[in-house]
Amino acid sequence: MILEKNPNIFIKSVEITSNKSLGLEDIEEARNLILDHVNMATSPYNPRGLPSIDPILILHEFGKDSNVELVPHISPRDGNKLMILSRVVTSLKVGINSFLVLRGDSINPRLATKPVDEVDTVGLMKYLRENEYVNEVSNKFGKEINIGGISNPHRSNEREILDAKISAGCSFFITHAIYDPDVLKQDWVRNRKFKLIAGFIPILKKASLDFYRDLDLDIPPDLLVKMENTSDLESLFFDLIVDSVDELKGYIDGIHIMPIGRYKFARRVLEVI
Repeated sequence: MILEKNPNIFIKSVEITSNKSLGLEDIEEARNLILDHVNMATSPYNPRGLPSIDPILILHEFGKDSNVELVPHISPRDGNKLMILSRVVTSLKVGINSFLVLRGDSINPRLATKPVDEVDTVGLMKYLRENEYVNEVSNKFGKEINIGGISNPHRSNEREILDAKISAGCSFFITHAIYDPDVLKQDWVRNRKFKLIAGFIPILKKASLDFYRDLDLDIPPDLLVKMENTSDLESLFFDLIVDSVDELKGYIDGIHIMPIGRYKFARRVLEVI
């Protein structure tokens, strides 16, 4: 993994998603726009609890013939252990050996189906780390798997939660979207022994404000006022992300942008980080 090959590198990561069009032209467009500006990319599995293209395919198409670290999401929400193992084997087969293990969004009620949840998130991390079959297959392909997790720095007991995930085999974390860098300016964050990447979701359309409020993001009230009053959300969030990364030097190991398809904006930010 890039974090292991070069432990001092600053991670520049973007979440890659697919639209509803046929074919993979949207992934090719993302590749053309930002592949040269990132050293890591993730992709979600059934975001917002709705069916989506498999992130293994998305990332394989996006990162082909590159040195970008590709990190598909894996969730216990959507499959039993056999299904999850099949996705791990598929990933290893195409050269992907890093995974972001997370709970995932609640399933959209109009689908009339239920989550599987054969194990919880921490249990899945431990299962992937200790499972004999996973180890056998990873050894066969010469690819030891790397497990990442999600950090929510707004929780008062976050340090204890991360310790449990580390004990289960987690080696790096991406934070929930942050909108105030002060949430990460804590002594335990500066002195931690694991890799931490700060996550950002730019909100670039006023029509989307209610949607993002429903995601229960921790957006400071003063920022909400600025968002409602500005005529240029893109500049507002460009400055917020760039300034936040500058303020967090010494606290974080990288930046992860979740642009919801706005890759030109992501590239603009990454070009100056």
